[in-house]
Amino acid sequence: MSLKIKDYYVAKTIDECLEILQSHEGRARVIAGGTDLVLDLKNKKKETDVLVDITRIAALRELRYDDPYVYVGAAVTHAEIAKSPIIQKYAPLLSKACGMMGSPQIRNIATIGGNIVNAMPAADGALALCTMGAEVQIWSKREARWEKIEDLYLGVGRSKVNPTNELVTKIRFRPLGGKTGFSYQRLARRKALSLPIVNVAAIVQLDPLCTTFERVSIFIAPVSPVPLRARELENKLCGMAASETSIKQASAIVREIVNPRDSLRGSAAYKREMAKVLVQRALTEALRVAKNRCKDEKPRNITTRHS
Repeated sequence: MSLKIKDYYVAKTIDECLEILQSHEGRARVIAGGTDLVLDLKNKKKETDVLVDITRIAALRELRYDDPYVYVGAAVTHAEIAKSPIIQKYAPLLSKACGMMGSPQIRNIATIGGNIVNAMPAADGALALCTMGAEVQIWSKREARWEKIEDLYLGVGRSKVNPTNELVTKIRFRPLGGKTGFSYQRLARRKALSLPIVNVAAIVQLDPLCTTFERVSIFIAPVSPVPLRARELENKLCGMAASETSIKQASAIVREIVNPRDSLRGSAAYKREMAKVLVQRALTEALRVAKNRCKDEKPRNITTRHS
């Protein structure tokens, strides 16, 4: 099935992209990697007359740490994020999630901005970013604004970002600090080229003494039309002893807060049970990482000799 596109533009700047979108009054659409968009156009799920390629816009290809934020351009690919020393150092959760998405060929093309705007609840990179409290910068001809990624979802495949007149330019988030652990868990029929049955991203931060949970962030998908933030579980864990026993006790409520549906990838009952298993597994691994960081931060014994 061929694409019926009248024009294809390659924008060199953000302003040029927005001008092209505005001039076509809703009949032009942004494209980067196109791994999802091209299929949607072929299957008539989406329609457009004009495509505006943003992969040549230098500002969308940057990846840098500028205290207090890490900035990732919207046109940076999943493979580039997974391999980036900056991401591996400051956001290893994102590196792991992006490295598990699709196949090597897809990761080399698919961009993180597209992963967000496509608004699929189980998107690996976007799920990790939600857990990190990441924000995106959205440009239109009227304004540039920052919004939290978790607030952009309107439903399955529906985003607040309108790709016919708006452009996601970059993502920002704070590095994972000390006494903080993370985990990304993904259950699929095979390791690559398969959509997840359930995926979970978790971050835990321990108190200064490393004995209790001080802050917890957990996102689960696809168990609702949008990435599900497990706030009830987060609130329950905060203040509890930092132990596997606490995790096991608190994770029991996962079955009650998720609302999966039957699909070819598994029944609702199976997904509900697996959500609990993966949440418990993710929190246990995140706790282990956090406690290892606590050990690394403890000062070594220093012997001072007096003459």
